[in-house]
Formats: sequence, C-alpha cells, structure tokens
Amino acid sequence: MKQDVQNVTHKILFIISSLSGGGAQHVTRTIVNHLDRNRFEPIVVVFQHSKNSIIELRSDVSTINLSSKHARYTLFKIIKIIRRLKPDIVFSVLGYINLLIMLIRPWFYCHPRMIARETNLPAKLYARSKFRWLYKILYRRLYHKFDLIICQSNDMKTYLRQYNPALPDAKLRVIHNPVDFDSIARKTAGSKKCLPQDKFNLLTVGKLTYQKGFDLLIKAMAKINNRSFFLTILGKGPEEKSLRMLIDKLNLNDCIQLAGYKNNPYKYMKQADLFVLSSRFEGFPNVLLEANACGSPIVAFSCPGGIKEIIDDGVNGWTVPPGNIQLLAEKIKYANNRPLDRNAISQYIQKKFDHRKIISRYEEEFCSLLTN
Repeated sequence: MKQDVQNVTHKILFIISSLSGGGAQHVTRTIVNHLDRNRFEPIVVVFQHSKNSIIELRSDVSTINLSSKHARYTLFKIIKIIRRLKPDIVFSVLGYINLLIMLIRPWFYCHPRMIARETNLPAKLYARSKFRWLYKILYRRLYHKFDLIICQSNDMKTYLRQYNPALPDAKLRVIHNPVDFDSIARKTAGSKKCLPQDKFNLLTVGKLTYQKGFDLLIKAMAKINNRSFFLTILGKGPEEKSLRMLIDKLNLNDCIQLAGYKNNPYKYMKQADLFVLSSRFEGFPNVLLEANACGSPIVAFSCPGGIKEIIDDGVNGWTVPPGNIQLLAEKIKYANNRPLDRNAISQYIQKKFDHRKIISRYEEEFCSLLTN
C-alpha cells in the first residue's frame, strides 16, 4: 500500500562536506531552508563544521557535525547515524560523497531512498587526477544503484550518461539550481563601495583552480590593454601563486586584484559592471545566476556545463567560444559599449530560477520516490 506523503512528515538526511562557501553548499542551504515543513524534516550532516561557516540554516534544522577532516573517517559515523535516525531519504550532495555513501549502503540495515546530486562533469573533473581510472570504475559500478540522480543541467546529464552508459534514463532528472533572491537582497542592502571608482569594473568569483580558467581571463586583460578596465578576482585556491606570477609577467598589477575569499560576494556583484566567467568546464555555475540576480550582465565561455541554459545572448549577457582569449577580450570591450538593463536581467533570472519554483520540483521528486 502506498504511503500518503501529504499527511506524514518524512526525514531527509542531507550529507555534505561542510557549510562553508561553495555552490553546492549554497544550493543545499536553499533547499533545506525552504522545504515544506508539513511534509519534510531536513537534517544536515556535515563532515566538518567550520567556525567560519557562512551558510545560514533555519533554526529548526538539525545539524550533525562529524568533526572529521577526511571523508574516509566519516564512514562508520554515517552508518551509525542512519541506523539511529532511519531517514526516509538520504540525499548526498557532491560526487565523491555520493560514491562513499553508496559504498557503505549495505551496512545501513534500513532502506532509505537514495538520491545523488551531481555537481560537475566527472569525465572532465577527474581528467587530471592520478586516480581518474578509479573514479571511472566507481561511477560505473555504483551510480546506477541510486534511486534518483539530480543533474543541474542538460549538459551534465549528457556527460554523465557518456561517463556511465549503464545509467538508466528513468533515474536521471535535470533540476536547475535555485536562487534565493530574498537572501541576496538582504546581503546587498546598504552596501558600501567596494570596487574602484571611475573604472569599468569586471568581476569573477571562484576557487583558484585550473577548472576556473582565471589564467585565460588574465591573458584576455592583457589583450584589452586599457587601464580603464579593472578586474577583481574573488576566491582562494592552489593556483594563487601562479596567477600572481602571471599578473606580474604581463604587467597587470595596476588593473587586476586578487582580493581573496569573501563571505559576501553579492555586494561586489551588485556593483560590478560586468561579470566574467572564463571556466574550462562547469557543472551549472551558481555565480552566473547570482551575478544576474544582482543585475550584473555576463560574458562567459560557452564551455561544457549548462552555460547556454543560463545566458540568452543580448538579454542577460553574451557567450564566447570556449578558450578563445581574443574573442573574450573583444566581447568584454563590446559589453562596455552595450549596457544592458540591470533590472530586466534580474527579473529574467527570477522568472526562471527563483527558489520557490525550483524547490517545488525537488518536493515533487521526493514525493514521487516515497510513493513508489
């Protein structure tokens, strides 16, 4: 007999590495905070809860801190928690966590529905890893065992199927990321000026890694060769030293700043004249949605990962062929001379990606799983 999910509150256990920064963390926060409490009880399990955590959860959300720096040390703790709480759904949020959770599933001794949320393009994400062969084996052996796999974009679904041809299409769902406009409005209200005056301010945000292609953007700035254009890069990561060296080499210290990680990037987005995404590949970049929500137009490489599902050329930004530094520089200069209506940009994104619309999709999928 099928359960009446409308009259029962179901436990959903969200498992994530931390509550600090990152697109996956922000999406998890938005889902957890806005789920219908009459139907769902969200519980968040984090590997390590940093004292610098900036992800704000509602007061009625239970959080379990495993206090483990490394994922492998969390396995027995997760098994114990799932046995004790007996959740109706276990929702894991990042690729490597998805693999770990499915590895230990036989020891749960209960039978929760299992959902994986894929956040990137595995074939590209692990291409530079010395363990890429192992990831490929694990994805092919484990992913089809999930009851449902959430892909953030159609591109991601396509790449995931190529990486794991055995995945049944019936288990794959494309649900775009939500934007919490209310939260962004609170964080941009009354912001003081944080970008240089009398400049055409370019902004980009992300972890300083090879994937994000900040080296390509710095080279594009050299081709622009106009000191009225100023680039601010928010983020930290392993490529910081090499990026600083590249800036020095190209004599761009007076028009590029590496400003580090910021708890509140939205006030920068609100003030930026243009947001630039120079990634080599993406999952479904939240920063584009958030920059647009703040009214900032975008220039982005149309790299794999759903970029074209966000940007409508000439409406909320422009795309450039992946990796083409010369065209990126030219499109940035073009954007300076073709300002877009910032209010119209924000409204465009709200219509497509407002959290209320996206969360309802998640709730539909949860209810469908629980009744089958």
